[in-house]
Amino acid sequence: MPVTTTPRAIREAMVTLIESVTPAQHAAFLLRAHREAVPFRASCEAAAGGCLRRFSVRFAGASEPPLVNDTLVQEIVDTAVIEIAYPTDARFGENALTALDDVIDSDARLIEAKVGPPGYSAFASLVAPAVVSWTTPIAREVEGPVTYSVINYTVAYHRSLT
Repeated sequence: MPVTTTPRAIREAMVTLIESVTPAQHAAFLLRAHREAVPFRASCEAAAGGCLRRFSVRFAGASEPPLVNDTLVQEIVDTAVIEIAYPTDARFGENALTALDDVIDSDARLIEAKVGPPGYSAFASLVAPAVVSWTTPIAREVEGPVTYSVINYTVAYHRSLT
């Protein structure tokens, strides 16, 4: 029987790994998980100056029926959505917007190394095997005073039916 896991365990492993990233630029500002008590974007936009590298990891919900489905185990394919907030202001230097792009790109590569396919061994050591791959390119979405880096991963894992 395959080893099983849950979205919660996968999400918690992702949060742990993302919080362990040491940013290459502006390293004094670490990645910090949002507590998910209130909507992530509303919280960031209400306090844009203090949202630098605040992030959220949520599952979108299985988008298709289980690939494998017997009386004990299902193989689930779900989407994990990672959003990282950055204030859209001049704190990153003279060319504020392109400097912000550089910070976002650098952080995305470091996160990919931890929780994406290159980070499989670290990820697998924290949670039962889950196969993680990109679903779409990393997006940048500007909403008022905050720019969000949005990373969508397809996550395949086995879930117990017992």
